[in-house]
Amino acid sequence: MNFYFDEDFVKSLRKLSGHEQKAAKVAVMDLQLDRKKPGLQWHRLTNIKEANFWSARASQDLRLIFHQLPGSILILHAGHHDPAYKWAAQRKVETHPATGALQIIVLPPELIEPAKPVVVPPDKKPLKRCPL
Repeated sequence: MNFYFDEDFVKSLRKLSGHEQKAAKVAVMDLQLDRKKPGLQWHRLTNIKEANFWSARASQDLRLIFHQLPGSILILHAGHHDPAYKWAAQRKVETHPATGALQIIVLPPELIEPAKPVVVPPDKKPLKRCPL
């Protein structure tokens, strides 16, 4: 299994406290050495645009977000639970058509949030009942 690190992962680490940085780094090492370790509780993220985003638990509230393909894992982000999942929902990984390199796309808001249902007011005329 090949492991890669996105520069945003390093940026996200810098925003964490020293204790949280250590927990994230240990979780990355655990992910590399033994992905079946129960404490990681890694799982695929659902209800987002990117089908290959996964989350692993670094602490009670800290999560790692990574992109997994057969044979490779790209570590993308470390952060607290809700902001980390929001970060993942706002991104998608695509292959650049000319170079073939993976690129991380930040999605526009209209593609992130599900469309809100439009409530159409009922017709003001009462419905006629069919005689039985």
